[in-house]
Amino acid sequence: MKLFTITFALIACSFLHAQTTITGRVYSDIIPSKYILNPDSVREHIFNGIPANIKNGEYPRRALNFAHMQSVYFTESVADGSVYSDWKELEDYLNAILQRVLPAELKKDSMIHVYLRRDGYFNASMWGSGNAFINIGLLPEVPDEATIAGILLHELGHYYKNHSLNTFMEAEAGKFDNGVFFVDRSRNRFSIKNEMQADSLATEWMKNSGYNMDGLVQAFRTMYRIDKNILKQMDNEWELKEVSHPQSSKRLERLIEYSNKNKGNGGQNFIISEALFNKFREEVKPEILKAHLNNFEFKACVQKAFRFHLFDPDNTTYIYYIMESIRRNAYLNTDIWNELFITNMYYDSIMVDGHKHKQKMTSHLFEKFDLDIIPIDPREGVKLKARFYWRDTPKFKTYEEAYNFFYSVGNALNCKECVLSNALSYTSDTTSRNKFLLKYLSGEDILHREYATNLYKGTIMKSLSNTQRIVAFDEPEAIVTQGYDKIFLKDPKYAFKLVTDSILKNQPNKTGFYLPQFKRSNLNDYLMLKALENFSMTTTVSKGEKTELYILNPEYWEMFNKYKVNEIDFVQYRYHETRAFDKTLDGYRKVISVDYATTLNQKNYTRYLEVYATSVRIKENALMKIRVYTGQKELSIKQSAFEQMVKIIRSEMALKETRAVENDGRYRLNNNIK
Repeated sequence: MKLFTITFALIACSFLHAQTTITGRVYSDIIPSKYILNPDSVREHIFNGIPANIKNGEYPRRALNFAHMQSVYFTESVADGSVYSDWKELEDYLNAILQRVLPAELKKDSMIHVYLRRDGYFNASMWGSGNAFINIGLLPEVPDEATIAGILLHELGHYYKNHSLNTFMEAEAGKFDNGVFFVDRSRNRFSIKNEMQADSLATEWMKNSGYNMDGLVQAFRTMYRIDKNILKQMDNEWELKEVSHPQSSKRLERLIEYSNKNKGNGGQNFIISEALFNKFREEVKPEILKAHLNNFEFKACVQKAFRFHLFDPDNTTYIYYIMESIRRNAYLNTDIWNELFITNMYYDSIMVDGHKHKQKMTSHLFEKFDLDIIPIDPREGVKLKARFYWRDTPKFKTYEEAYNFFYSVGNALNCKECVLSNALSYTSDTTSRNKFLLKYLSGEDILHREYATNLYKGTIMKSLSNTQRIVAFDEPEAIVTQGYDKIFLKDPKYAFKLVTDSILKNQPNKTGFYLPQFKRSNLNDYLMLKALENFSMTTTVSKGEKTELYILNPEYWEMFNKYKVNEIDFVQYRYHETRAFDKTLDGYRKVISVDYATTLNQKNYTRYLEVYATSVRIKENALMKIRVYTGQKELSIKQSAFEQMVKIIRSEMALKETRAVENDGRYRLNNNIK
């Protein structure tokens, strides 16, 4: 709870009086058909690509199981909103790099493609289908195209060597030790060997790619910087343990040695377009911050926003995300306001009686420029514009001082959304809050006018209906266990919507969304519902004051207001069916070929259902979340699963309503509310 404002004098010539956008990208509501992949086709592509000695050997079912699981999870990932389906220019650019480096051994593979993920962390991954994912968080960390090329070649090395397949086959064969003191050492050794093999193959391919061999070195220099940053945040750890990956320092050392021997390859840092690289590198930054903020990754958000700000100090987007990550974090834990800006996450190494120890940092960020805390490429240091922070008297030390400083700067730069953020930081002082709300509402082109108007008038809850309700149904996690194999089922024809429609029959006050279908044409609302669903499942501990959903994030209230409800229900379920042991390939294919509706209507199988019923609410004198889980229920073998699922889910939803009344009553009693 912020109680006062400190005004800082702006530094002359340090900030330009200019307004930049906060909104970032505007997303399409429609998922294009090319992202709605057929799991059956993908499965057969993967299975056909499995070496004959594996799929025709002793365990062909395991090979098919691998292909099926990879296809199910991959096709879901492409169409679940976590992949950008409307950023064609950037996706095409990454695929141009991919095609440029694609080795001859993989030229005929028609499915090889790279997708762009809405994830702010530095990472890339490869699926057994030949499809790679690159996180948007990777782009600002790399210096050139050659580095992206090296990372893609490393991932292609995993695919070419069938590492995910081999790991799956080894695990199914019981070759791993299943953990000693919760660490699976044999699996880790196997994974580390695969990583080193992919590194070696990438170096060989890189020589003939046309790109500078130094690209691979730069990739691991970046990883090493990130690893050092992570290590400095860990108490009494002095090196990152080799779990699934070898230490980045060791990999970097090997690659530098190899690169020095191959300096004459004449490769380039850019082949496709340096201009496009620089353009996209900047365009992804607001997306990275948005992803971190929306995923409650406040530490990552404030650190990256401040790092981006150092290179572009008059960009109000970065100022806004610094403010909002501080505000939302401090709203959940008011102690944050008084802690040291950024350095509160880090440890210093000290000597005690001749032994190394770590202790929480007690120095503020501006006592020295620490590359372990601000992990930038040293070569980029010359581009850093905001060196003034490390000169003379510190502009701020704590999060509260930083917040107020950046509000002053944002206000001077006409950042309208910074005004709303500042208003929301006054959670107890409604007079101060209303003063800033009026200032915000006086501006044009503001993002949250209706929200701010209702908050100012005190109608933020009254404007929502207490009679209507949204019920969002997830696609069930459906598993058939056949012997020792777990076979995952999908619902491509939305057969399960028959269940959701039956559950809400004769309940006109409830509108049901079957999310797998809903997302096809309402992607933005789907993503917001999934965010609220995840929040409903998360345990949040508010230190200092009761959390209100509409204060935490104005977009939450706007979702409620759009559908005129004050409560949104979520229903998740897991269907599990067990069948007789069957080792044949035909037995597996029979399970995955049966229509989903037919599976639910079959009898004479042992089946179970688990239901998670949750809700998020914007109600006066009531709890913000309600959750109910009563465990696994066994279904009768004499009735279809369809009929029983309707009955059980209705029962769990009714129980949640009862719990809500009881919990709200206790809340009002404990807080002396009549």
